[in-house]
This record gives sequence, C-alpha cells and structure tokens, in this order.
Amino acid sequence: MTQILLIDDETRLRENTAEILELHGYTIVTAQDGIEGFAKAMTVEPDLILCDVMMPNSDGYDFLERIKKTHLSHIPVILLTARAEREDERNGMTLGADDYITKPFEISEVISSIEARLNKVEQLKQAISQYSNKSTYELAKLINGHEIRTPLNIISGMAMLLFDLVGDEQKKQAAEMIKYAQASIFNITSLTNNIYIHELLKSNVEEKIFLDTKSIDILDNIKALSNEFDRRIEINFNPGTIKKTKYLYLKNYICVELVYNAIKYTNNSNIIKFESYVDGDLRTIKVIDDGDGFKAKLEDIQAFKKFSKRTDISGLGLGLSNIKAITDKLGGKLQINSSIAKCEVIVTIPITH
Repeated sequence: MTQILLIDDETRLRENTAEILELHGYTIVTAQDGIEGFAKAMTVEPDLILCDVMMPNSDGYDFLERIKKTHLSHIPVILLTARAEREDERNGMTLGADDYITKPFEISEVISSIEARLNKVEQLKQAISQYSNKSTYELAKLINGHEIRTPLNIISGMAMLLFDLVGDEQKKQAAEMIKYAQASIFNITSLTNNIYIHELLKSNVEEKIFLDTKSIDILDNIKALSNEFDRRIEINFNPGTIKKTKYLYLKNYICVELVYNAIKYTNNSNIIKFESYVDGDLRTIKVIDDGDGFKAKLEDIQAFKKFSKRTDISGLGLGLSNIKAITDKLGGKLQINSSIAKCEVIVTIPITH
C-alpha cells in the first residue's frame, strides 16, 4: 500500500487531510514540523511526501533542501502553502519540489497531484527495470556466446588430440584425464547457458532463437549426454511428439536440463528414464531416476536456490527455475514427485505450443 508522509504544523488540517487520504486507500504518517518530518522520512521511507511550507523550527524549504541531500532524494515532494507568490513557487521548484499546491485547497486537487507524481515514479521504475533487464540479458548473451564457447571447444579438441599423441601405456590414464576435462567443459557450458536462458526469460525479449522452427534433434542431444557421461538412459521418445514449432529451443532445453540434472544426482549404477509422449491435448516430458531425491515444493523453486547441499556438484540453482519459467510461458504445468531414492519430474505442455 502507498505510504505518504504528511508534514504540517496545523493540527486540525493535518488530521483532517490524513483522514481523507486514508479513505482514499493511502497509508498516512504525520509530522508537525520539518525536524520531526525529516526523522520520520528517514525511518519509514515513504512513497511520497506532502509538506507545508510555513512551519516553526524547520520550514518546508529547509526540509526539502535536507531531504534532497539524502538517499531519499528520489521521493516526490509536494509543497503546501498559504502563500501564492510566484517567487515562493519558483524557490520550491528550484530546491526540487515536484508540485506546489496553494492553501486552501480542494482534496481532489491533492489527490490528482499525488496520483500524477506516483504514476511518474512508476513509469520511471519500469523504464529502469526494462533497461536493467536488457542490459543483464546482453551480458548473459555475451557469456553464452562464441567468445566463451570457442575457447572451450579448442580446449576440448586439444585434449582429444593429446590423447591420440600419447603412447599406448599412457592411454588409460590420459582417457581418465580427458574424461574429467570434457565433463568440466560441459559443466561450464551448462552454467553459461542457464544464465543466458534465465536472463532471456526475465527480459521478455522474443529472441530469434525463440521463434526459430529449425530442426533441433532432441534425441541426438539426449544420446550425446549418455555417451558424454557414460550413463545408461532408457529412452522412450517419439520425435514427432515435439515438432518443428515455435519455442523448440526451449523444449530442447527442458529435455536436456532434466536429463543432465538426473545424471548429476545419480551414479553409474542408477538408471535414468526419459520419456516424451502426447496424451490428448498435452505433450508430456518426463524424466525419472533412482538416485538422490530432494524435497522441493513448486512455490519454493526460484532463481539461484539450490535444493542439494552437495558441494561436489556444480550448479547455480537456475535449472529448475528456468524450466518452471518456460513451462509457465508455454501455459504448461511442472510436477515433481521425489523421495529419498527416487525423483520424477514431469512437464506437460499444450500441443498448441
């Protein structure tokens, strides 16, 4: 609820104005002069300040000058005064007042001014938010771009080349080292991709990659994960269940991220099951494993929140939150059924997407 600080030394006017503003849905904090008003402003950090000009101890101009030198300088201040001199109004505006209302005033005039200032603040917040989201998205896009991926690909290629160059007696040891190097490269790639997807969704940018209907072979990507980490994955997947449609990139992300999570929280003796099928109007993506379960309610899933305390597993806590955000974007549903030794994650998406 919007909180307004009302500063006026006239008790009756202060109380009456406060009562009327409260009836209009505002929360009102009052003060009787500039000194008390400044103290309360610093304490409650209101959304807007109504301040009389002619007051004892510290008048409205003194208050305005002081408040504009603090971290509260962005808060709109509307000055109230019985003096209608042009010079007084100019003085207030010079000090940073957002509006100047002459007493006696109609309450409708005050309400109109309050709403105008609050709307202006909200528009500014939205503009800053959009700029911030766009800025962080561009950074995430850079992190996930070829500037990072190209060096990683070179490292991967050089590792395989070294394997070919070593003698037979060192092959086994070299293979183990390369296995860890490749896994680390994949982990870094996954982290940067998760950051990119997070910022892409947060920024609401309809990136071309969202709209591209080029074929992405999800089945090949799942098999590549199985080979990369030498894991057994039982696949029951008809590629036709996920067609060449809009947001195919995001559907691929759901499938790969769910399988990758299952790989991270299981070992070679565990079985991972990946399924995708159509039932009625819904397309279902399901991943089941018998590894480490975890406790997570849907309302607990948020960006950068981890549900495992294991320090040997890399991650930023973005995978599940990204999947939830994508599912919401596509009008679908996310379900998690987990126990100590089993985890089942199900994503259902309308076939219209």
